[in-house]
Amino acid sequence: MGLKRAESYEYPFKKEDLVAMDSKSVWEGMEECQKLGLTKSTRVSNFSCKKLEILLATAKIPPAVNQVCLRCVYEQGVSLVVKSFNKDKIQENIGIFDWELSPQELDNINQIPQNRGFLAINLIADESPYKSLHELWDGEI
Repeated sequence: MGLKRAESYEYPFKKEDLVAMDSKSVWEGMEECQKLGLTKSTRVSNFSCKKLEILLATAKIPPAVNQVCLRCVYEQGVSLVVKSFNKDKIQENIGIFDWELSPQELDNINQIPQNRGFLAINLIADESPYKSLHELWDGEI
């Protein structure tokens, strides 16, 4: 299964317009959506360990494992390791073997442009809340 790559990046904003992510407020809003029944669960993606620790320190509802992503990676034949010491999370992770993505779902996922190794260099500036790649990615480049 081949993945498509975006050919170029376009940023419709000025670096001085960037603001730091307010993860706490955003997560509180996501928790409210879940409480209202607007979503079954809430997940995170591309969080560094530090950002995830900050989120977990204040989250009332912890993020769920993204089983679609896990299943997609598994179906591509990629080895994956999911770490958890929580028995419920471990059981949830094992649940990826109880179902399969349909050929149409796999094709839909395959159509999503992939940007592997994107360092977000365009987000770094003196005017930005992120002054270096290490600051943006919490040293996990």
